[in-house]
Amino acid sequence: MKFSTSPFLYKLNYLIKHKANLPIILAFLKFQISKPFFNHIRSREKRNYKTIIKDKKITHDFFSLNTFDWKKNLKKYKNRDIRYLEIGSFEGISSYFISEYLVLKEIHCVDTWEGSPEHHKINFRNIELNFDNNSKDIKNLKKFKTTSDDFFINNKENFDIIYVDGLHTYNQVKKDLINALKALKSDGIIICDDYLWNLDANKSDIPVQAINETVREFNLKIIAVTANQIFLKNKN
Repeated sequence: MKFSTSPFLYKLNYLIKHKANLPIILAFLKFQISKPFFNHIRSREKRNYKTIIKDKKITHDFFSLNTFDWKKNLKKYKNRDIRYLEIGSFEGISSYFISEYLVLKEIHCVDTWEGSPEHHKINFRNIELNFDNNSKDIKNLKKFKTTSDDFFINNKENFDIIYVDGLHTYNQVKKDLINALKALKSDGIIICDDYLWNLDANKSDIPVQAINETVREFNLKIIAVTANQIFLKNKN
């Protein structure tokens, strides 16, 4: 089956092929069934955020399409002092969003700003300069120019929300997710980006199987599967 023939069935088969458990499949089906009813709101939120960041320095906007689903799935954190961590900050558009949407006690942004093979056409010196410019007014932001492995080795904090969007290989995603779970508060949430990404690639080059394995091994709760992300929690 080709993706163009039936994207829905292609993605469903992709999840099954990569050993997604039943709660993931059900969350995927729930999103796909409800998607037509929320697409107009999702599009509006995307446009609104693009308007908000129109004066930011942006070469690639990978984030605006997620704003509705982040608001929907993170609304319980609205009235708390939040510690937020993101692995892979790029130009700072996700960190700027979360700083505007929630009250942040601390925001930790981790990135090497060196890129990876998937970014072979991108000048990361400009990307880092854009991040610095876009995040300069975010209060309580701590920038860590290092690998996620080194960050977690030295980290002493626990976080309410962790966004995993670093190197997309199987091995690195699995390490990042396991390390994130160790740093997650008991009622915290992890968001993994690019869950349904690069659908024809080998296992070693995509996040999906690393995420699915970690979900099974740690018996994680599935909060949502969206167009390209998955929201996870520990089962208390």
